[in-house]
Order: sequence, then C-alpha cells, then structure tokens
Amino acid sequence: METHSSKYQMKKSYIILLLVSILVVLTGLRILWMESFHVPKQASIYNGQSDLRNWNAEDGSILLLDGEWEFYPSQWLIDGSRQQLLGDNAPRHIQVPGGWSEALHADKPSPYGYGSYRLRLYVDPAKHLNYSIRVPSVRTASELYVNGRLLTKSGQVATTKDEYISKDLPYSTTFTADDNGVIELVIQAANYVDSRSGGIVRSVKFGSKEAIAKETKASTFMQFLAAIIFIMHAVYALILYLLGNKEKKLLYFSLLALCVTIMSVFSTDEKLFHQLYYIGVNWDFRVANIAFVIAAYALLQCTNHRELPYWRRMYPVYKVMNLGTAGITLFLDPTQVIMLFPVYYLLLGTAGVITLITMFKKVIKDLKSNLLLLFSFLAMMNHCLWSLILLDSGLSLVYYPFDMIIAMGCLASEWFKGYFIMHANTKELAATLQRMNDHKDQFLANTSHEFKNPLHSILNMSQSVLQREQHLLQERSIKELETVLSVGRRLTWILNDLIDVMSLQEGNPRLQKKVIFIQPIVTGVMDMLQFNAEVKSVQIANQISEDFPQ
Repeated sequence: METHSSKYQMKKSYIILLLVSILVVLTGLRILWMESFHVPKQASIYNGQSDLRNWNAEDGSILLLDGEWEFYPSQWLIDGSRQQLLGDNAPRHIQVPGGWSEALHADKPSPYGYGSYRLRLYVDPAKHLNYSIRVPSVRTASELYVNGRLLTKSGQVATTKDEYISKDLPYSTTFTADDNGVIELVIQAANYVDSRSGGIVRSVKFGSKEAIAKETKASTFMQFLAAIIFIMHAVYALILYLLGNKEKKLLYFSLLALCVTIMSVFSTDEKLFHQLYYIGVNWDFRVANIAFVIAAYALLQCTNHRELPYWRRMYPVYKVMNLGTAGITLFLDPTQVIMLFPVYYLLLGTAGVITLITMFKKVIKDLKSNLLLLFSFLAMMNHCLWSLILLDSGLSLVYYPFDMIIAMGCLASEWFKGYFIMHANTKELAATLQRMNDHKDQFLANTSHEFKNPLHSILNMSQSVLQREQHLLQERSIKELETVLSVGRRLTWILNDLIDVMSLQEGNPRLQKKVIFIQPIVTGVMDMLQFNAEVKSVQIANQISEDFPQ
C-alpha cells in the first residue's frame, strides 16, 4: 500500500511539473510574439503635452499615448462647425487609458455624460512625415480632431441621450504636423449606455503611417486567420457528428468552436464582424455574452465531467443556471448585461475548474493518452488569462491567436485520434468476424461431408430392412421405417444444398451434366410471358422443331 501511494504521489508531482512547464512555454511564446512586433513604448505625457522631437518615427516604432491628458468634463472644445472654443472651466488632468467617472462627476461619480480630451504632441518640424493614430476603444461614441479638423469618428456624440448614437469601434487616421511641428489631438466622447466606464479605456497608439498600417493589418489578419480556423473546426466536427456514430462530444466541440469564433469576431480589438455589419450595441452585448456562456457549457460537455461524484449532483443546477442565463441575456439591455458579468465569470470559472479536475483525473490514469487534451485546456486557459490581463491594463497589442489555435488543434487531434483508434478497432473486429465466418463455413462443409456417409448408411440399412422384413413387420413398424427413410432423404437434400452453397462461395460450383429436353422449357417460358405479350400486341412463336437434339 505504501509503495502504491508513493508511486501515486510521484506521478502527481510529475503531472504538476508538466502543467507548469506547458504554461511557461505558452507564456514564453506569447512574450516572444510581443517582442517580435516591438512592444510599443510609452510616451512621456504630462499636463496634456509630450515632447517627441527627439523620437525617430522612421524606425517603425510605435508609441502608446498613455499619461495625463487634458480633460474638459461636459464641454466640447470644438463645436459642430469645427470652430475652436474655449472651455468655460479650467481643464482637469485625467489618466489615459482609464475611466472618466470621477473626473466627469466629482460629486457623484458616473460613467454617463460627455467631455473632451486634448493632447499636444511636439515633433521635429524638419521631418515632413505622415503620422497616424490608432484609437482602439472610446466608450461609446467619439470623434477625433487633429489641429482643429475632424478626421474620423465612431458613432455620434451629443449632449443628450436622444441625439447620441453608440458605436464603439476602433478607427485610424493619417495626418501631418503643422509648420511648427505641433499636433493637437482632441477626442470628444459621449457615453450613455455602458455602465462600466466611459472615455478612452484602451491605449491610443501613435506612429508613422507605415508602422500603424503594418500593425493594424497584422492584427486584422491574425484575427481573421483565427476565425477561419475556428469555423473550420466547427464545420468538420459537425460533419463527423452527422456522418459518424452521433458522438455528442463532437457536437459540443462544434458548438464550442462556433462560440469561440463569435467571441473572436465580436470582442477582439478589430471587431471584424462589426467592420462588415454593425448590429447595434444592444445585440453586440447580447450575442457576445451568450456565446461566452454557451462556450462554458460546451467546454464542460466535451469532458467526462459526470464521473465526478459530488459534481454529478450539482450539475443539473449548473445546467439550469447556464442555459437560463443565456436565455435571459437575449432580452437585456447593455446595462443589465454588465450587471450579470459576475454570473458569466462564475459560470465560466466553474466550467474551467471542473474541466481541469476531470482532465487531471484522466491524466493521472493515463498521461500518454490524454496529453493532447490537457495541452488544449491549458492553452485555452492561458489565452483567457492573458485576455483578462490585457483588458484590465487597457493595453492594445497585436492580436495573438496561437493559444486558441493550439487549443483547437489539440482538441481536433484528440478527436481524430479517437476516430482512428475506433477505425482500427473496427477493422480488427471485421477481420476477426471474417475469420470466424470462414471457420463456420469450413465447419459446415466438413460436417456436411461427415454426415453424408453415415446418413447414407442409415438410409440403405433402413431400405434393406423394410424390403427384406416387410412381411414380418407390424404395420406400425413399417410406417416408422418409412418415416425414417423420408426424414433421411430430406436431410440428404439439406446436406447437398449446404455443400452446393459452400462450393458456390469457394467459386467451384458443382455441375451435374445430363440430357434435357428444351421444348418443354421453352413452352413453359412462353406460357408465363403470354399475358404480357397479349397486352402489348406482341406475338411469340415457338419454332423449335420436335427433332431438335437433346
């Protein structure tokens, strides 16, 4: 018993070490990715100004405009006619990225309202470069002015909710500095729907036109690539489910891949789906969070979670909570959806913990067979953790798709491995059944031949006794001997039929050549076809002569 416990502890320690090693590798790959795309540097911004005259924009580097911006609560610095106005109040300084609740309403913090941000950048006037700015997220409507000119916007800002239109989408624009090397950025924002926070909540990027375009294209391409891979996994899993043995785990894996695709195109930095077709802020919140909840449920269903004894009792409650929350979300507005965020995180966290425990138990039993499954889950969890870290920090980096691609690839490999194992087992079973069938046929053939000789002896002896002793036997004995002869002849016919079947299966049919008369056969066939011939006005004549050779 002590030896078994010691082996178990060693195996457990080995698995934990393996888990840590996998997480280190995944994290290292992500950091390497970030380094390969030159993690943006932070510009030194104080009191709404930043001196960049010593910065070399031509080397392709990108700056994060994080720091103290000027903020004018409940004021527009530029009116609708694009004329520069003076704020009625002295500007405050606000940290970007970050929410504006305290700065907007000092007495009673609230994310709802409107205001203006301003930042002055001083670049080298001798360098006549095209600069670009990338604004990933301003909740939930904004417009960008550069040196007093409106260059781009998302949604419609307004002082009242009735005139305001929410559309929190990323945007970029290109411009040049004035003759003195000054770039004045003004972002006017309004928020009346998002109860989390308003204003600039993600890092604004600044760099040369080429550098910003390159990073944006790379991020868009990676998100598009990930979406294509996820949807392909969803489709092939569904096809395998429909054409295969209806394994429900395949169906849930397809659902998981579909939900991951939806979350990817709705909620990542570039918001690919909204770039093609904007469905509105209400459905944006609903669809993305329903996919989040359903993904948690599908992830759980991809495992043997019901094997856990205590969880088996709690699972019905979890199922009702999960599907009920998804259904309720369909009818909620963004503020109510945000209030349910703790419930969403609880459902996903519960699914993640149960999945990890289930996989851990399987790995302890057979590490080699379940290594891909474990690797997939860790890659998925690593992606979720990094997403939460980046979301909380407000950083906007080039989209990293490989954690989820690895996760889906490992899950797909697990399914294919199971399919190939099932195929190999089926092939082996078919070969075994074929061998058994051949043995059966051989047994029947041998048995038929073995039965034939004694059966003929029985028939011959019975026939001889009946002919020789018939005048001495009672009537009852005669009938019984005749019955024996009748049954014996039937058995002989059956044995002959079995032997004929065996010969046909072996490709060596037994032919009995004998003389036959063809005229009666032709006449019989004509009699059978006569009715059809009369219906179609066809006359059939038998022209075979009676002296036709046999």
